[in-house]
Amino acid sequence: MFSFSPREQKILLIFAVLLIAGFFLRSGLQETWGIEFISRDQHVTEEGNLLQNESESRSGAEKQLEIVVHVAGAVKAPGVYTLEEGARYYQAVEKAGGALPEADLDRINLARPLVDGEQVYIPFTGDEGPSAAALESEGKINLNSASILELQSLPGIGEV
Repeated sequence: MFSFSPREQKILLIFAVLLIAGFFLRSGLQETWGIEFISRDQHVTEEGNLLQNESESRSGAEKQLEIVVHVAGAVKAPGVYTLEEGARYYQAVEKAGGALPEADLDRINLARPLVDGEQVYIPFTGDEGPSAAALESEGKINLNSASILELQSLPGIGEV
């Protein structure tokens, strides 16, 4: 029927071996590692799905940009509230329904940025409790935004 030279027979044999090896490799990859080969038309659909997954992961990242704070003291609705990262004390007070008339807002810094997990205490007028500055000094100091005086107040840190 067909007559091939020895050189052509070798080429056909190599081609057949590569074809069979490719078939087994492809089916083995799908079963073993779950790798799926897709056509060009499927690629467009798959790319759309990838873009959707990226937007979902971005929305997950946006959710991580929220902080949770406990608002207590002289506010209308004390409780735990979720705010955007970078929110200020005044926003936490607003979220808790606002300050009561007997709140002593002059004792706290309403412009201070909130930290995740922080308690925001709004003192009542006439409270003998510690001032907000004293409460702040008991907490952790943010090394990135601390003043020189705050850094010097740390144990083991001298003049800068």
